[in-house]
Amino acid sequence: MRILLPALQPSTPRTGVANYIRELARAWNGFGPDAPELLVAAPRPDEFGFLGAGGRVRVSPVGVLGPGAAGRIAALHLRIPERARAVGADVILSPNFISPVFSRTATAVVVQDLAFVHSASTIPILRRMYYHALVRNSIRRSSVVLVATRAMAEEVADFEPSVASRIRIAPLGVSSAHLATVPDPVKSPQGGFLCVGTLEPRKNLARVVSAHGRLCRRFHDFPNLRLVGGEGWGRRMLADVLDGHPDAQKVVRLGYLTDEELAVEYRQAAALVFCSLYEGFGLPIVEAMQHGCPVLCSRGTALAEVAADAAILVDPRESGEIEQAMLRLSEDTELRSLLARAGRQRAREFTWERCARITMDALRNLAA
Repeated sequence: MRILLPALQPSTPRTGVANYIRELARAWNGFGPDAPELLVAAPRPDEFGFLGAGGRVRVSPVGVLGPGAAGRIAALHLRIPERARAVGADVILSPNFISPVFSRTATAVVVQDLAFVHSASTIPILRRMYYHALVRNSIRRSSVVLVATRAMAEEVADFEPSVASRIRIAPLGVSSAHLATVPDPVKSPQGGFLCVGTLEPRKNLARVVSAHGRLCRRFHDFPNLRLVGGEGWGRRMLADVLDGHPDAQKVVRLGYLTDEELAVEYRQAAALVFCSLYEGFGLPIVEAMQHGCPVLCSRGTALAEVAADAAILVDPRESGEIEQAMLRLSEDTELRSLLARAGRQRAREFTWERCARITMDALRNLAA
């Protein structure tokens, strides 16, 4: 069996989908000779040089049809079907909602989230229109629909009931390489609170910054808030909140960081504050747990399913709850240590090897 995986997302700054593709390919490459062959269709094959030779993954060059998102969209619908036919692929595994419209090859699709449905106001209007035009049909045509959480499985089944029996849950993962080598941390609140994610409305940073500002008014030595992530859209709201912060220098914008730089931030932080309004999985909370970083995240979302009882959960729309939880974490050393230990244990349940194995089995059953 031969599976074609489009890898059209830009590598810098690396998005969640681009990270999914890299880590899935890395895990898949370690499978034995009986595993299906995975062909990664990429505009820049050199970016997958880390795979080496002799594994079950090969990189197949494919060109985009112009700059930016429009060029990638055109390549998905025109170049990817051509490449699938040329290499004799049995199925195209689309990692980001939408499979090629003109494909005669069987398709499977990964639904990372349905933010354009459930959190529409946080999605730019043109992207939202594109998703509304194509996502439902893409899901309906797919022989397998992969999601990362049970919450997402239920959402997809509600969104398109005809595919309920074709949904498979393949939780995302973190690299297992560091789990045994990261020392048990001694957390200090002076490491600051960390937020990770693209700076856009769905990440709810305005409420987090507002809560941090109120704490800085009450406590002049309250720890810094460190924002990791590339520039998104809707920045005006965040800028307005920063203008009202009593000490804006305590909100440190770090921009995009490499994996190594981000690992250092996780290890030093007092806690990760990940109070998104909506997520399909929330990989940063598992990454933080992996590095012994306590987690504060949103209840009533897929984040609560992923975090289980290894995090503090708050209502993301109540900045007062976020404020109280941050204060509690800053003051309670025992709580931070407890969450760090529980998080490290929880993170062990999420591996890319498991994600790749479930994905492979789902596609192999499709072929059968």
